[in-house]
Amino acid sequence: MTKSNFKFQLLALAMLFVGNMVFAQKNPAGKKNTNTKPYPYGNPVIHHMYTADASPRVMPDGKVWMVTSVDDENGGGYSTMHSYHTFSSSDMKSWTDHG
Repeated sequence: MTKSNFKFQLLALAMLFVGNMVFAQKNPAGKKNTNTKPYPYGNPVIHHMYTADASPRVMPDGKVWMVTSVDDENGGGYSTMHSYHTFSSSDMKSWTDHG
């Protein structure tokens, strides 16, 4: 590798990093994000229990089925998964808990 080729690659890499930092800003130009609203427990779908690892599937009839793990709080952290729960929705707004 020649010295000028190495310098060019180093410059390109530096420009790539700077470009990523510019585009990775959370709130560019001071714009306020109005598309978000808070959800209980931080979950926009399931509000009455702590679930994780959702696996949604859209069935041929258009109904969405979702299987999640259910974790218990264990000494300050949710680290004990003891069961799975299944939920379904036809409109992605109201969900039915099938247990």
